[in-house]
Amino acid sequence: MSTNSTNRTVLTFDELPFQPVDDLSFMGVTFDFKVDGVDSTDANYADVGPGSIFFVQDPSLEGDAAGILTLDFDAPVSELEFGVALSTFGTLTPGFTVELFDGSTLVDEIEVDTSSLPIFTEGLFSFSDRDTPIDRVVIDFDDAAAFRFALDNLSFEEAGVTLIGTSNNDILEGGGGDDIIKGLNSQDLLLGLAGEDYLDGGDGDDILLGGDGHDTLKGGNGQDTLIGGAHDDILEGGKGDDWLYGQEGDDLLNGGQGQDQLLGGFGNDTLIGGPGDDILTGGSGQDTFVLSTVGKLTITDFTDGEDLLQLDGLTFGQISIFEQNDDTIITTINNQPLAVLSGVDFGDITEADFVL
Repeated sequence: MSTNSTNRTVLTFDELPFQPVDDLSFMGVTFDFKVDGVDSTDANYADVGPGSIFFVQDPSLEGDAAGILTLDFDAPVSELEFGVALSTFGTLTPGFTVELFDGSTLVDEIEVDTSSLPIFTEGLFSFSDRDTPIDRVVIDFDDAAAFRFALDNLSFEEAGVTLIGTSNNDILEGGGGDDIIKGLNSQDLLLGLAGEDYLDGGDGDDILLGGDGHDTLKGGNGQDTLIGGAHDDILEGGKGDDWLYGQEGDDLLNGGQGQDQLLGGFGNDTLIGGPGDDILTGGSGQDTFVLSTVGKLTITDFTDGEDLLQLDGLTFGQISIFEQNDDTIITTINNQPLAVLSGVDFGDITEADFVL
Protein backbone atom coordinates (compact mmCIF):
# COMPACT_ATOMS: atom_id res chain seq x y z
CA MET A 1 0.00 0.00 0.00
CA SER A 2 1.18 3.51 -0.73
CA THR A 3 -0.21 7.04 -0.78
CA ASN A 4 1.04 10.27 -2.37
CA SER A 5 0.40 13.96 -1.98
CA THR A 6 -2.80 13.96 -3.99
CA ASN A 7 -4.09 11.21 -1.71
CA ARG A 8 -4.09 8.52 -4.39
CA THR A 9 -3.99 5.29 -2.44
CA VAL A 10 -2.56 2.20 -4.14
CA LEU A 11 -3.24 -1.25 -2.69
CA THR A 12 -1.07 -4.12 -3.85
CA PHE A 13 -2.56 -7.27 -2.51
CA ASP A 14 0.74 -9.08 -2.00
CA GLU A 15 1.02 -6.96 1.15
CA LEU A 16 -2.11 -8.53 2.63
CA PRO A 17 -1.82 -11.72 4.67
CA PHE A 18 -3.52 -14.99 3.77
CA GLN A 19 -6.91 -14.45 5.45
CA PRO A 20 -10.66 -14.50 4.81
CA VAL A 21 -11.90 -11.84 2.41
CA ASP A 22 -15.35 -11.47 3.94
CA ASP A 23 -15.75 -7.97 5.45
CA LEU A 24 -12.01 -7.30 5.38
CA SER A 25 -11.23 -3.60 5.98
CA PHE A 26 -7.91 -2.26 4.76
CA MET A 27 -6.76 1.35 4.23
CA GLY A 28 -10.19 2.89 3.82
CA VAL A 29 -11.80 0.05 1.84
CA THR A 30 -14.03 -2.78 3.07
CA PHE A 31 -14.02 -5.90 0.88
CA ASP A 32 -16.94 -8.34 0.83
CA PHE A 33 -17.18 -11.44 -1.37
CA LYS A 34 -20.46 -13.29 -1.89
CA VAL A 35 -21.45 -16.43 -3.77
CA ASP A 36 -25.13 -16.57 -4.74
CA GLY A 37 -25.81 -13.68 -2.37
CA VAL A 38 -24.23 -15.39 0.65
CA ASP A 39 -21.01 -14.29 2.34
CA SER A 40 -18.25 -16.67 1.37
CA THR A 41 -16.18 -17.74 4.36
CA ASP A 42 -14.01 -19.87 2.07
CA ALA A 43 -12.62 -16.99 0.04
CA ASN A 44 -9.07 -15.96 0.90
CA TYR A 45 -5.91 -14.38 -0.48
CA ALA A 46 -3.07 -16.41 -1.94
CA ASP A 47 -0.61 -16.32 -4.83
CA VAL A 48 0.10 -18.53 -7.81
CA GLY A 49 1.17 -18.47 -11.42
CA PRO A 50 3.69 -16.52 -13.51
CA GLY A 51 5.06 -13.53 -11.63
CA SER A 52 3.31 -14.72 -8.44
CA ILE A 53 -0.04 -13.15 -9.22
CA PHE A 54 -1.89 -12.48 -6.00
CA PHE A 55 -5.52 -13.39 -6.15
CA VAL A 56 -8.68 -14.18 -4.25
CA GLN A 57 -9.61 -17.84 -4.45
CA ASP A 58 -12.79 -19.54 -3.34
CA PRO A 59 -12.90 -23.34 -3.42
CA SER A 60 -16.70 -23.19 -3.40
CA LEU A 61 -16.70 -21.74 -6.92
CA GLU A 62 -17.13 -24.61 -9.34
CA GLY A 63 -18.34 -24.80 -12.91
CA ASP A 64 -20.21 -21.62 -13.77
CA ALA A 65 -20.63 -20.40 -10.19
CA ALA A 66 -20.84 -16.62 -9.90
CA GLY A 67 -18.99 -14.50 -7.36
CA ILE A 68 -19.63 -10.86 -6.47
CA LEU A 69 -16.95 -8.67 -4.86
CA THR A 70 -18.11 -5.44 -3.21
CA LEU A 71 -15.78 -2.56 -2.31
CA ASP A 72 -17.07 0.06 0.13
CA PHE A 73 -14.95 3.20 0.50
CA ASP A 74 -14.79 5.15 3.75
CA ALA A 75 -14.90 8.41 1.76
CA PRO A 76 -16.23 9.14 -1.76
CA VAL A 77 -13.66 8.71 -4.53
CA SER A 78 -13.43 10.55 -7.83
CA GLU A 79 -10.84 8.31 -9.50
CA LEU A 80 -10.50 4.54 -9.41
CA GLU A 81 -8.33 1.96 -11.16
CA PHE A 82 -7.78 -1.75 -10.69
CA GLY A 83 -6.56 -4.78 -12.57
CA VAL A 84 -8.56 -8.00 -12.81
CA ALA A 85 -7.54 -11.44 -14.01
CA LEU A 86 -9.53 -14.69 -13.97
CA SER A 87 -7.84 -18.07 -13.98
CA THR A 88 -9.27 -21.19 -15.54
CA PHE A 89 -7.77 -24.25 -17.06
CA GLY A 90 -9.24 -23.46 -20.45
CA THR A 91 -10.32 -20.13 -21.81
CA LEU A 92 -11.88 -17.20 -20.00
CA THR A 93 -15.61 -16.97 -20.32
CA PRO A 94 -16.60 -13.42 -21.30
CA GLY A 95 -16.41 -10.71 -18.85
CA PHE A 96 -17.50 -9.21 -15.63
CA THR A 97 -19.71 -6.28 -14.72
CA VAL A 98 -18.71 -3.25 -12.65
CA GLU A 99 -21.46 -1.24 -10.95
CA LEU A 100 -20.58 2.17 -9.49
CA PHE A 101 -22.72 3.63 -6.70
CA ASP A 102 -23.12 6.95 -4.93
CA GLY A 103 -24.83 5.77 -1.79
CA SER A 104 -27.78 3.72 -3.04
CA THR A 105 -27.84 5.47 -6.44
CA LEU A 106 -26.40 3.56 -9.38
CA VAL A 107 -24.04 5.97 -11.17
CA ASP A 108 -22.88 3.68 -13.96
CA GLU A 109 -22.78 0.03 -15.02
CA ILE A 110 -19.87 -1.09 -17.18
CA GLU A 111 -19.39 -4.41 -18.96
CA VAL A 112 -15.77 -5.59 -19.21
CA ASP A 113 -15.02 -8.18 -21.89
CA THR A 114 -12.27 -10.66 -20.97
CA SER A 115 -12.87 -13.16 -23.77
CA SER A 116 -9.63 -12.29 -25.54
CA LEU A 117 -7.47 -12.42 -22.42
CA PRO A 118 -5.24 -15.42 -21.80
CA ILE A 119 -4.98 -17.03 -18.38
CA PHE A 120 -3.37 -14.79 -15.72
CA THR A 121 -3.58 -11.70 -17.92
CA GLU A 122 -4.55 -8.52 -16.13
CA GLY A 123 -7.12 -6.18 -17.67
CA LEU A 124 -7.19 -2.64 -16.27
CA PHE A 125 -10.44 -0.95 -15.29
CA SER A 126 -10.52 2.80 -14.71
CA PHE A 127 -13.05 5.41 -13.64
CA SER A 128 -12.65 9.19 -13.32
CA ASP A 129 -15.42 11.69 -12.60
CA ARG A 130 -14.85 14.59 -10.23
CA ASP A 131 -18.45 15.75 -10.58
CA THR A 132 -20.01 12.45 -9.52
CA PRO A 133 -17.89 10.69 -6.90
CA ILE A 134 -18.66 7.12 -5.86
CA ASP A 135 -18.44 5.26 -2.56
CA ARG A 136 -19.27 1.68 -3.57
CA VAL A 137 -18.12 -0.63 -6.36
CA VAL A 138 -19.75 -3.98 -7.10
CA ILE A 139 -17.77 -6.36 -9.32
CA ASP A 140 -19.99 -9.17 -10.61
CA PHE A 141 -18.11 -12.03 -12.21
CA ASP A 142 -21.33 -13.35 -13.74
CA ASP A 143 -20.81 -16.83 -15.16
CA ALA A 144 -17.03 -16.74 -15.24
CA ALA A 145 -15.94 -20.35 -14.87
CA ALA A 146 -13.08 -19.61 -12.53
CA PHE A 147 -12.34 -20.51 -8.98
CA ARG A 148 -9.62 -17.87 -8.81
CA PHE A 149 -9.58 -14.21 -9.71
CA ALA A 150 -7.06 -11.45 -9.10
CA LEU A 151 -7.76 -7.87 -8.10
CA ASP A 152 -4.47 -5.99 -7.90
CA ASN A 153 -3.02 -2.49 -8.06
CA LEU A 154 -6.26 -1.02 -6.78
CA SER A 155 -5.77 2.74 -6.68
CA PHE A 156 -8.22 5.47 -5.81
CA GLU A 157 -8.32 9.18 -5.06
CA GLU A 158 -10.75 10.78 -2.67
CA ALA A 159 -13.17 13.33 -4.08
CA GLY A 160 -12.93 16.95 -3.01
CA VAL A 161 -15.47 18.75 -0.84
CA THR A 162 -16.75 22.33 -0.68
CA LEU A 163 -17.14 23.79 2.80
CA ILE A 164 -18.56 27.22 3.62
CA GLY A 165 -18.33 28.58 7.15
CA THR A 166 -20.84 30.54 9.20
CA SER A 167 -20.77 33.81 11.11
CA ASN A 168 -19.41 31.87 14.10
CA ASN A 169 -15.80 30.85 14.75
CA ASP A 170 -15.61 27.71 12.62
CA ILE A 171 -13.22 24.79 12.25
CA LEU A 172 -13.46 23.61 8.64
CA GLU A 173 -11.54 20.48 7.70
CA GLY A 174 -11.12 19.10 4.20
CA GLY A 175 -10.34 15.54 3.23
CA GLY A 176 -8.12 13.69 0.83
CA GLY A 177 -9.38 15.34 -2.37
CA ASP A 178 -9.13 18.79 -3.94
CA ASP A 179 -11.20 20.82 -1.51
CA ILE A 180 -12.67 24.34 -1.53
CA ILE A 181 -12.95 25.77 1.99
CA LYS A 182 -14.18 29.27 2.75
CA GLY A 183 -14.58 31.04 6.06
CA LEU A 184 -16.85 34.04 6.61
CA ASN A 185 -16.87 36.94 9.07
CA SER A 186 -15.26 35.28 12.07
CA GLN A 187 -12.06 33.79 13.44
CA ASP A 188 -11.87 30.51 11.55
CA LEU A 189 -9.50 27.57 11.39
CA LEU A 190 -9.28 26.08 7.87
CA LEU A 191 -7.51 22.75 7.34
CA GLY A 192 -6.90 21.57 3.79
CA LEU A 193 -5.18 18.25 4.59
CA ALA A 194 -4.31 16.18 1.49
CA GLY A 195 -5.13 17.22 -2.07
CA GLU A 196 -4.82 20.46 -4.02
CA ASP A 197 -6.96 22.72 -1.89
CA TYR A 198 -8.28 26.29 -2.09
CA LEU A 199 -8.66 27.99 1.29
CA ASP A 200 -10.14 31.48 1.75
CA GLY A 201 -10.37 32.84 5.26
CA GLY A 202 -12.70 35.75 4.48
CA ASP A 203 -13.03 38.47 7.11
CA GLY A 204 -11.67 37.93 10.60
CA ASP A 205 -8.37 36.79 12.09
CA ASP A 206 -8.07 33.34 10.55
CA ILE A 207 -5.64 30.43 10.56
CA LEU A 208 -5.21 28.54 7.28
CA LEU A 209 -3.23 25.29 7.06
CA GLY A 210 -2.80 23.89 3.57
CA GLY A 211 -1.41 20.43 4.33
CA ASP A 212 -0.17 18.15 1.55
CA GLY A 213 -0.69 19.08 -2.09
CA HIS A 214 -0.32 22.23 -4.18
CA ASP A 215 -2.57 24.55 -2.22
CA THR A 216 -3.81 28.13 -2.57
CA LEU A 217 -4.38 30.04 0.66
CA LYS A 218 -6.00 33.48 0.86
CA GLY A 219 -6.29 35.25 4.18
CA GLY A 220 -8.78 37.97 3.26
CA ASN A 221 -9.38 40.81 5.71
CA GLY A 222 -7.88 40.51 9.18
CA GLN A 223 -4.66 39.46 10.87
CA ASP A 224 -4.30 36.02 9.36
CA THR A 225 -1.86 33.14 9.72
CA LEU A 226 -1.22 31.17 6.53
CA ILE A 227 0.91 28.02 6.53
CA GLY A 228 1.59 25.99 3.39
CA GLY A 229 2.82 22.42 3.35
CA ALA A 230 5.10 19.98 1.62
CA HIS A 231 4.58 21.19 -1.96
CA ASP A 232 4.48 24.33 -4.12
CA ASP A 233 1.87 26.57 -2.55
CA ILE A 234 0.44 30.06 -3.15
CA LEU A 235 -0.13 32.17 -0.04
CA GLU A 236 -1.84 35.57 -0.19
CA GLY A 237 -2.31 37.48 3.02
CA GLY A 238 -4.81 40.07 1.80
CA LYS A 239 -5.59 43.06 4.00
CA GLY A 240 -4.25 43.17 7.54
CA ASP A 241 -1.00 42.38 9.34
CA ASP A 242 -0.49 38.76 8.32
CA TRP A 243 2.03 35.99 9.00
CA LEU A 244 2.82 33.68 6.07
CA TYR A 245 4.97 30.53 6.15
CA GLY A 246 5.48 28.49 3.01
CA GLN A 247 7.26 25.50 4.57
CA GLU A 248 8.54 23.03 1.94
CA GLY A 249 8.31 23.46 -1.82
CA ASP A 250 8.83 26.39 -4.19
CA ASP A 251 6.20 28.72 -2.79
CA LEU A 252 4.78 32.10 -3.79
CA LEU A 253 4.10 34.36 -0.81
CA ASN A 254 2.32 37.70 -1.15
CA GLY A 255 1.66 39.63 2.03
CA GLY A 256 -0.85 42.07 0.53
CA GLN A 257 -1.75 45.23 2.42
CA GLY A 258 -0.46 45.66 5.95
CA GLN A 259 2.70 45.10 7.94
CA ASP A 260 3.28 41.46 7.16
CA GLN A 261 5.86 38.83 8.06
CA LEU A 262 6.76 36.32 5.35
CA LEU A 263 8.87 33.19 5.84
CA GLY A 264 9.56 31.07 2.78
CA GLY A 265 10.92 27.97 4.50
CA PHE A 266 12.53 25.22 2.42
CA GLY A 267 12.69 25.57 -1.35
CA ASN A 268 13.16 28.27 -3.97
CA ASP A 269 10.50 30.73 -2.90
CA THR A 270 9.24 34.06 -4.24
CA LEU A 271 8.33 36.63 -1.59
CA ILE A 272 6.26 39.76 -2.28
CA GLY A 273 5.65 42.13 0.59
CA GLY A 274 2.92 44.27 -0.94
CA PRO A 275 1.81 47.68 0.40
CA GLY A 276 3.18 48.37 3.88
CA ASP A 277 6.42 47.78 5.78
CA ASP A 278 7.06 44.04 5.70
CA ILE A 279 9.65 41.64 7.10
CA LEU A 280 10.77 38.88 4.73
CA THR A 281 12.84 35.77 5.49
CA GLY A 282 13.51 33.44 2.60
CA GLY A 283 14.82 30.44 4.50
CA SER A 284 16.90 27.80 2.73
CA GLY A 285 17.04 27.64 -1.06
CA GLN A 286 17.43 30.21 -3.83
CA ASP A 287 14.79 32.78 -3.00
CA THR A 288 13.56 35.81 -4.91
CA PHE A 289 12.49 38.99 -3.10
CA VAL A 290 10.30 41.38 -5.08
CA LEU A 291 11.01 45.11 -4.58
CA SER A 292 8.46 47.76 -5.53
CA THR A 293 7.56 51.32 -4.63
CA VAL A 294 4.36 50.32 -2.81
CA GLY A 295 6.14 49.18 0.34
CA LYS A 296 9.40 48.88 2.25
CA LEU A 297 10.99 45.49 2.87
CA THR A 298 13.31 44.31 5.60
CA ILE A 299 15.02 41.19 4.28
CA THR A 300 16.60 39.26 7.13
CA ASP A 301 18.61 36.56 5.35
CA PHE A 302 19.60 37.70 1.85
CA THR A 303 22.49 35.52 0.64
CA ASP A 304 24.65 37.08 -2.06
CA GLY A 305 25.25 34.73 -4.98
CA GLU A 306 22.23 32.60 -4.12
CA ASP A 307 19.16 34.79 -3.59
CA LEU A 308 17.86 37.36 -6.07
CA LEU A 309 16.19 40.78 -5.91
CA GLN A 310 13.42 41.33 -8.46
CA LEU A 311 12.57 44.89 -9.45
CA ASP A 312 8.85 45.44 -10.04
CA GLY A 313 8.27 48.46 -12.29
CA LEU A 314 11.86 49.66 -11.91
CA THR A 315 15.18 49.28 -13.67
CA PHE A 316 18.61 48.96 -12.09
CA GLY A 317 19.40 52.51 -13.21
CA GLN A 318 16.47 53.85 -11.18
CA ILE A 319 17.71 52.66 -7.78
CA SER A 320 20.40 53.68 -5.30
CA ILE A 321 22.38 51.31 -3.07
CA PHE A 322 24.32 52.37 0.03
CA GLU A 323 25.37 51.17 3.47
CA GLN A 324 23.95 52.19 6.82
CA ASN A 325 24.59 50.61 10.25
CA ASP A 326 26.09 47.44 8.72
CA ASP A 327 23.02 46.99 6.50
CA THR A 328 22.60 47.53 2.77
CA ILE A 329 19.92 50.09 1.93
CA ILE A 330 18.12 50.14 -1.43
CA THR A 331 16.03 53.15 -2.46
CA THR A 332 14.86 54.77 -5.65
CA ILE A 333 17.01 57.59 -7.00
CA ASN A 334 14.38 59.88 -5.47
CA ASN A 335 15.12 58.40 -2.01
CA GLN A 336 11.94 56.34 -1.70
CA PRO A 337 12.78 53.34 0.53
CA LEU A 338 12.59 49.93 -1.13
CA ALA A 339 14.49 47.45 1.03
CA VAL A 340 16.91 46.90 3.88
CA LEU A 341 19.22 43.90 3.54
CA SER A 342 20.07 43.12 7.15
CA GLY A 343 23.73 42.36 7.81
CA VAL A 344 24.67 42.40 4.11
CA ASP A 345 27.89 44.14 3.04
CA PHE A 346 27.12 47.00 0.67
CA GLY A 347 30.08 46.05 -1.53
CA ASP A 348 28.66 42.59 -2.23
CA ILE A 349 25.52 43.87 -3.98
CA THR A 350 25.88 44.33 -7.74
CA GLU A 351 23.61 44.36 -10.77
CA ALA A 352 24.05 40.58 -10.95
CA ASP A 353 21.89 40.26 -7.83
CA PHE A 354 18.89 41.82 -9.60
CA VAL A 355 16.34 40.54 -12.09
CA LEU A 356 13.57 42.48 -13.78
